[in-house]
Amino acid sequence: MNPEALKFIKNEDLITSTEKLNSLRSYLEGLDREQIVHIIKLSIYFIEKNKDQFEEDINETFLNEINKIPLTNDLNNNLFFKYRKNKIDISSIAIILDNKLITFTNSIFLNFKLRNPMILIPYSEDQELILKYFIESLNETKTETNFLKLLLRET
Repeated sequence: MNPEALKFIKNEDLITSTEKLNSLRSYLEGLDREQIVHIIKLSIYFIEKNKDQFEEDINETFLNEINKIPLTNDLNNNLFFKYRKNKIDISSIAIILDNKLITFTNSIFLNFKLRNPMILIPYSEDQELILKYFIESLNETKTETNFLKLLLRET
């Protein structure tokens, strides 16, 4: 990623956003693993159901790739953490900014699965559609969306 890509974000806005988003980590950590996987699978269902709305071809390869995310191992589901009821304390915010639709989509799903608050910067209408279906899945499952911050690129 080009380091100049984030120039359009005001520094103070970014700092305020990251502090606020990081404070929401406990909400994300409270979500059940099954609920996380359900939301990701529901998002994938919406994407597949509405694939004709995308400019980019949403083919089997794309769908197979994003379907790998629910199968990846959950960091806190490791036996060491599971039986000791421990968690790793972390402080991170994912800034998702990529012009490839598959990378953008996988990054959203994986960071959600890892329970990372996210700043999302879509490059295209297709990426905005991915966000629309992800947020629709969150709303349908009555999951808060305030751990997401959407920034639109200046053109």
